[in-house]
Amino acid sequence: MGLHISDTQKGTLTRMRNVLHCKIETWRSVQVLYMPAVQILTTTVVPDPRQPFESAEDIHLWSPSNLKGKPYHEWDLRYAQAHNALEELRRYLRVHCSMLMFKWEWVHGQGANTHAQNALARVHTRQVACTKRYRVEWEALKTLAPLLKKVGWQGRLQDLKDEDMKPLVDPFSREAEGRHCLTWIWMMTGVDTGSDGGDVDGVHVEWCKSRARAMRWVEEIELLQEEMRRVLQFFDWQANWWDEQQDRLICETAAQHEGLIAYANKQAHIRRQLASRFRVLWA
Repeated sequence: MGLHISDTQKGTLTRMRNVLHCKIETWRSVQVLYMPAVQILTTTVVPDPRQPFESAEDIHLWSPSNLKGKPYHEWDLRYAQAHNALEELRRYLRVHCSMLMFKWEWVHGQGANTHAQNALARVHTRQVACTKRYRVEWEALKTLAPLLKKVGWQGRLQDLKDEDMKPLVDPFSREAEGRHCLTWIWMMTGVDTGSDGGDVDGVHVEWCKSRARAMRWVEEIELLQEEMRRVLQFFDWQANWWDEQQDRLICETAAQHEGLIAYANKQAHIRRQLASRFRVLWA
């Protein structure tokens, strides 16, 4: 908050702090059942005399990594939460793309477009929240990994960048069909764990499309190589054909015969030069 905070903003901040404080107290009652040492730690904390009332955002949560011998439990928790955040992010990406397509095809008019934009904004807000939550878990995992000597755990989870947050099929993308690449969030193990099967169906469709493109490119390469072979063979045949044209015509004078031989040799030389040039370029 800034220096010139209004009364409405103060009321909103107080209400949010009260809600968060109630949630922390509810969570604390469950935490004590599984981590009894937290009960002793909370009673030994000396409050700051300058702040008689502790703000909700300053309450120490006593996560497992703060307790001796408990970082393994936090690792499992953070690892699972990171996967959950990615699963929600993929779901909201699919929902956002579907809503954009529906708006593009069916929504018309100012009022309907306003409602659609508000719905898209809500989905985008949840998408941003999932992104932030995953990045928090990612940073926690990177901190815990050296302490627990975890190796190879980054094979499935990676650093989530802004360019990685793309839908499975983006109808508004300007990339060519052959240059379209799926980001790692769609190719990691466990994408097909959704209950509705939307992710796995979409991945199967993209795999089939990619396979069809690859097979078409292989066919085009085979056709191109065959065309290159035929071009070289045609130049060789045509050069030999021009060599045979030297004695095909009966000339009245020796000068005409020499001119015919020179012209045929020139044309044969041009074809052989082209064939040599193409062999160097296509090697």
